Amino acid sequence: MARSQELRRVENKKRTLGLQLKHGIPNVNDLREGGNEFRSTSEGVVEYIKLNNVLYKQVLEQVNVPSTVQPAISQASDYDSGWIDVDRTDTDKDTYTLPHDLTFNSYSPTLCQIFLCDLYGATSPSASATNIVYPYRGGFELDIGGSNWGGTDVRIDDTNVYIQAYASYYAFWTYQDDSGTAGTHKYFSRIGLKVLLWK
Repeated sequence: MARSQELRRVENKKRTLGLQLKHGIPNVNDLREGGNEFRSTSEGVVEYIKLNNVLYKQVLEQVNVPSTVQPAISQASDYDSGWIDVDRTDTDKDTYTLPHDLTFNSYSPTLCQIFLCDLYGATSPSASATNIVYPYRGGFELDIGGSNWGGTDVRIDDTNVYIQAYASYYAFWTYQDDSGTAGTHKYFSRIGLKVLLWK
């Protein structure tokens, strides 16, 4: 039993030593018969094998595998629309076409974030601006506690960001009071909207 454990320990040590990267071209005496070593040389990473007291080599090729890591949210976005003044009651501010000048790999950005901000105050009930930022919920929603629809469309294609508010719908609504707890319905005809894109 002890002999078997010792053989496993020696074999494991051989495998570990074989995976260590040494520098320079080896001499034939540096390797044991049938053994291999990985070396860093001017050719790159090379595997050397000793067979019948002769060294053989194989230069390893670098593999360029595309990274699957998504951009970290802490990285700056590739596109920032800035705060857009979206106003359902003003035909000059209810529709926007904003060029983003980005090239996407698969017809869409890797990451898209959209935020709304109370920059102009609530319409109903009338209230002053709070500058509170809300995540975009997307599309249209019916205020279940009331009977008002709210929402602003945001679309993205390979050249532009499109923003559309509609005269017959509030641009945004929320059921939070200024302390962040559930409280009062607030409806906004005019809202700040920001689009961030990562290509």
